[in-house]
Amino acid sequence: MSHSDIESIFYAFSALLSVSSIVFLLLGLRFRRTSLNEKCHNKKYYSRVNNIIESTDELLTRKLTPNETLTHSAAEIGIGNIEYLLKNILTSENSKPYLFGINKGGALIANYLSHRMALHEKFLVKCDYRPDIDKIYCEKRDISGPIVIIDDVTRSGTTLFKVKEHIKSVYPDNPIYCFVLVVVDSNLNGDTITNLVDYAPWITENKTISLPWSGTTSENIKIDDYFDDTEMDQIIGRIKNLDAA
Repeated sequence: MSHSDIESIFYAFSALLSVSSIVFLLLGLRFRRTSLNEKCHNKKYYSRVNNIIESTDELLTRKLTPNETLTHSAAEIGIGNIEYLLKNILTSENSKPYLFGINKGGALIANYLSHRMALHEKFLVKCDYRPDIDKIYCEKRDISGPIVIIDDVTRSGTTLFKVKEHIKSVYPDNPIYCFVLVVVDSNLNGDTITNLVDYAPWITENKTISLPWSGTTSENIKIDDYFDDTEMDQIIGRIKNLDAA
């Protein structure tokens, strides 16, 4: 083999390595971009949500900076994303979803979403977890459709896990989804609770993340103080337009 042949082989091998490196880099970026969503693949009903998320960039999980709070606008964007997924679940399951709002924040979001989707009050279920006595109190319903657990923020995943296990034991035959507005994870990749959450529009490493309604007593919470229907219509419209493009 001549010297020129060796050089040709060397350059060809180098070019192949370069192309491979670029491919792996792009795949790595794609994985990091959607890691929270992709790592839930072991869930029975997850693939239906996953297909919708991956087809629309607007639905991909976004990261909050360490000291960033969740503003009213960011909350509306996240809840708009969740509403879009709920409407797709309604279509795919051919049945209206039952919204289980966890504690104060989850109940606020579930209540607003039920208003947005014109769901009868029977589809809205209040669910409280009392950590001091380790008890779960959920309103009883005769449920025949998909269940969607909704929470505003999940930090350790303890509350979400206990509530979800309780609901699974009461309604073992119902499809169960879980949507959280903000996931707290120190590694910013959702590793700690991805087996619990089907979708979260926001993720942060800040354990003391503040939401617009943080610190408000349950008696004083009013939906109109936090969400605007016109703005939400614009958010949903933008997602639909991007999804159709």
